[in-house]
Amino acid sequence: MAFFRKDDLDKDQAYLAKRDDRCFKGKNGWFFKTREGKTLGPYDSKEQASEGVNQYLDFLLNSHPATLKLFFSL
Repeated sequence: MAFFRKDDLDKDQAYLAKRDDRCFKGKNGWFFKTREGKTLGPYDSKEQASEGVNQYLDFLLNSHPATLKLFFSL
């Protein structure tokens, strides 16, 4: 299951497919980069990193604004 930001819904499919480009293999496993410039990981596989992207987006969509403010001020 993929999660999209509201502004992504107006983008073409080529843009949405770029979400896979967020995942990359590093020295210690698989990681992904957020739009906010954070690198999250490591994961054991690209599939797990891709699922991590979905979980991260789910967190953003469902968190209270005060929680997000704390998260992004770190």
